[in-house]
Amino acid sequence: RGEEYKVPLKFDIAKESADAFAKEIYAKTFLWLVRSINDATCAENNYPGGTSINYGLIGLLDIFGFESFPVNGFEQLCINYCNEK
Repeated sequence: RGEEYKVPLKFDIAKESADAFAKEIYAKTFLWLVRSINDATCAENNYPGGTSINYGLIGLLDIFGFESFPVNGFEQLCINYCNEK
């Protein structure tokens, strides 16, 4: 539309705004990706006449919560798994 807005900000406020904007874009993109994958792999929607009983499930464990340890042990896996529930 050819419109342009300039808002003078101090460096720290501008950085926080840019970080928040990037975080929101990432969150929206991730949500779109998850929904797209779920829609593409949903057996009930892609194969007429089927029910969830006729199909297997694929489960994913989000291990992003792992701490920055040199080695993550079984205990850390259990903690992260419980946090996801």
